[in-house]
Amino acid sequence: MEGAKKVFEAQDENAILSEKHTPWTIDNLIYLDLELWDTIVEFVRTFSEYAAEDLEKFGTSEFTEDVANYETENLIRFRNILLFCLEHIKKDLDNLHIVMNKLELINPLIDEEYVRVCQALLTLVDMCIERNIFYYAWTE
Repeated sequence: MEGAKKVFEAQDENAILSEKHTPWTIDNLIYLDLELWDTIVEFVRTFSEYAAEDLEKFGTSEFTEDVANYETENLIRFRNILLFCLEHIKKDLDNLHIVMNKLELINPLIDEEYVRVCQALLTLVDMCIERNIFYYAWTE
């Protein structure tokens, strides 16, 4: 699915996810190449199938459009998985590279960019927790 995107949108359209320019954020939106999102999910999967399944779920419209899921516990779980991912990316680059090679990425990023993407997602989740809002996610 070349060109496909994974999109996350804070439900507060006035939210600004980054004061600095990034390749992924525009106001209250995060646009990721789908292969970038898949790399993060598969990296997490090397440590925990359960966490990877949750991460995949948190990035779907089916999950984020169901008001029953608008629970702080879900945001905290998403946050914890992102923190786990950040910690492991920083100390296990070899595993990240194995995942990247296995996925045969069209546009692989340098290691620090995966950290920045996780931090952008963490900013979204933290903002949702702080403002008592949720987010939408979809693939386009």
